[in-house]
Amino acid sequence: MSNFLATASLVVLTTSALGLWIRPVDSTVNSADGFYSVSAATRETAATIDRSFEQLANAPASILTDICLDLPHWQRPSPDDQVKQLEAMGRYEATLIPETVAEDSKDWWHHDAFSFTTYGLSARTDPLYLSGVWTAMDQIWDCYSDDQPERINAGELAEIWLLNHRLVDLQWQEDHYLLTVEPSQGGLQLVQFQRQDIATQLPLTLITTDGQGLPILSGDW
Repeated sequence: MSNFLATASLVVLTTSALGLWIRPVDSTVNSADGFYSVSAATRETAATIDRSFEQLANAPASILTDICLDLPHWQRPSPDDQVKQLEAMGRYEATLIPETVAEDSKDWWHHDAFSFTTYGLSARTDPLYLSGVWTAMDQIWDCYSDDQPERINAGELAEIWLLNHRLVDLQWQEDHYLLTVEPSQGGLQLVQFQRQDIATQLPLTLITTDGQGLPILSGDW
């Protein structure tokens, strides 16, 4: 039980917000009903403490965040360069035929934000190449040089890729993440953060600094 001592008025306060009693030191007890008689000033002090606890409980929680890759001048490859790269790889031949372009390849190319709660070297192939991020592949591997892959697969870390946007803020609000980003003319950021959830699908809302929603594509297996 948490008690608060207001020395100026010699009142011991326990907050009703925590389901506790309010008892002035010099209060009198009504033996018939067991309640304490308290002054208006004491009730107002207790109400103020209740409101403070409520604000603390509802305040957004900051999240431990690591921008493990920040390339402010990165640019997505041109459509011609993208096609040349995919043609050279062979495995994407079917996606290059206009009449049969796979929906997932179009999604990767037309999204600027991607989320991951799993990691696998082969599972990163499509996200890297179909999104155009392959041009920064040499720098990306530093994001997985320690224990990050294990922690991602253990549900401890999540990862966000931001293309043409920069991270401004990331908060946990009640039951979801709120990610705020600022649009830019280019740039690539890989952001890893401590998870607050245990959901299968990351509960994430992404907005820009002007309040517009930004679609985010899950890159999980």
